[in-house]
Amino acid sequence: MSFAFIFLFLFSFAISAESAEFVTFKADDDWQIRARYFNPQNKKPFFLLLHAQKKNLSDFKNIFRHFQRRNYGYLALDLRGHGESLYRTEETTATYKTFSLSGADNQFNKMARDIEGAIKFLESEEIAKDRMIVMGSLLGANLAIKTAAIHQEIQGVITLSAVLNVNDVLSVNPLKAYGKRPILFITGTDNKRQYKEFQLLKDIAKMSSGNENITTIIANRGSGAKLLNSRVIRKIFAWIKNPKLPPIFEDLNSTAIISPNSNAIDFEEDEIQETEISEEEPLDEEDN
Repeated sequence: MSFAFIFLFLFSFAISAESAEFVTFKADDDWQIRARYFNPQNKKPFFLLLHAQKKNLSDFKNIFRHFQRRNYGYLALDLRGHGESLYRTEETTATYKTFSLSGADNQFNKMARDIEGAIKFLESEEIAKDRMIVMGSLLGANLAIKTAAIHQEIQGVITLSAVLNVNDVLSVNPLKAYGKRPILFITGTDNKRQYKEFQLLKDIAKMSSGNENITTIIANRGSGAKLLNSRVIRKIFAWIKNPKLPPIFEDLNSTAIISPNSNAIDFEEDEIQETEISEEEPLDEEDN
């Protein structure tokens, strides 16, 4: 009986791990956007994944299998000019290397159209915005904040190294317009500029979204998707289950006792609001 159970578990996991597929859809200016899509067809939160500049959807390869093991759906984009999203029309191609780095209407800001195309694709698959959590790395983090500011139905945002400005994709005003929803900020301390900008963004978010909606995970090193080590990934899934914080106690040096019915995240550290990760654990084997 035990052997049969183990066999069925491994078999079901193998089926789940192989069920991601690649899809293509269009932005409204005819860029053809390629994405990796996993839809377990349940009511759990669904993740829209936005990579960093000069990267592609494989930026999130270390977390794909963790979503699939837990039957969380996701759509990971190759943003325009990156990966295999190179076709502006059927006959012309372009890469991020040709994009202007400045201007409110540059191609980096127009990546918002790629995301709108993704949302329309997901809605055609009967995945509503109120199930979505947008997760972004660096440029993708700023785009994630902008997307959720526009689409107030979106559940929440996870940012990996959000900063003030990436190629004129700005984060402050969208953060002010974000509203009373949860945000998880994840950052490293080794890049001093990024860390200082994270502190400013966190303070702005607390004022605009409410202290109870802002959670942070701080690692001693790493930037963007490189922050996704095994401890951080576990804490991301803890946040997904409990994205709002309990009231903050003034004495954060003492262990807080939270009732089982509270919405506290199950952090090992004593401090409730900020989790600081000082040691990195090895990642699981990466997806091929």
